[in-house]
Amino acid sequence: MNKFNEITICTNASSSPDRGPSAAGLILANLAGAVLVAKGVFIGNTTCNAAEYHAMICGLNAARLRGATKVKLRSCSQLLIHQVTGICRVKNPQLRLLHFKVLKLLQKFSSYTITKVSHKDVIPAHRLAKKAVLLKGDVVETDGKTRIAS
Repeated sequence: MNKFNEITICTNASSSPDRGPSAAGLILANLAGAVLVAKGVFIGNTTCNAAEYHAMICGLNAARLRGATKVKLRSCSQLLIHQVTGICRVKNPQLRLLHFKVLKLLQKFSSYTITKVSHKDVIPAHRLAKKAVLLKGDVVETDGKTRIAS
């Protein structure tokens, strides 16, 4: 397994209205910008905010599997970023549990940054999440081609 000291995690989510089918999209890249992981993870019926948390959790777990000690998280979800950084409280009980998981995962890294980016910066992750929702299953992208994950 290749180890990467620092990994950038770009996350987004896709969710149908009224707690419909949802998925997390994530892209992991090394410092040189080479994509290590590009995938959409089907979650099932939940809210978009919960799907955003799932995207961050999946990204952090994938970074740990690759031996990362430092992560740079990039998301366009202002609510998620404000909750994870402690600017806002987490009032929703479902999000509280996901918030706790994110904080526990972040403790496993020697350092991390969380950056709010514009939606256009996370379009590739969003596209993967949308494909996972449409297919109602996990998808991975390699060499520009998307396929159902095995």
